Amino acid sequence: MLDGVVCDSIFVLPGQSVEVMGFIPPNCNHFSISLGNDFRNLLLHFDPRFDPSGINNHIICNSMKDSLWGEVHREHQFPFQKGTCTTITFTYHENRITVKMPSECSFDFPVRYFMRAIRFLSMKNLQLACLTLE
Repeated sequence: MLDGVVCDSIFVLPGQSVEVMGFIPPNCNHFSISLGNDFRNLLLHFDPRFDPSGINNHIICNSMKDSLWGEVHREHQFPFQKGTCTTITFTYHENRITVKMPSECSFDFPVRYFMRAIRFLSMKNLQLACLTLE
């Protein structure tokens, strides 16, 4: 069972973007945004994690095919703060997803298996303000 926000009727082709604007709650330990075909097949699971000390904050990224997780990717750029609004843009390319975050931080996550279009988005622990498909 999924909780949070689930959109299962989007249609994002390579070259197009998904922009998520939301509020990170002050008591948040992590939030996540997933993009893919459904909750069992994800091109990207994006999961920023707040370390209680604030020293080891990091982002965990992964993909999932047929409910099996791929290899974890850790990103140490961390432009997020609890209790603030944030904007994250995911641009889908045939071979990668470019993730643009606040403070001009960005990185590319590889597309590990073919998907004609992103049709599914889910979010957890992020209060959605605006979702834009471009």
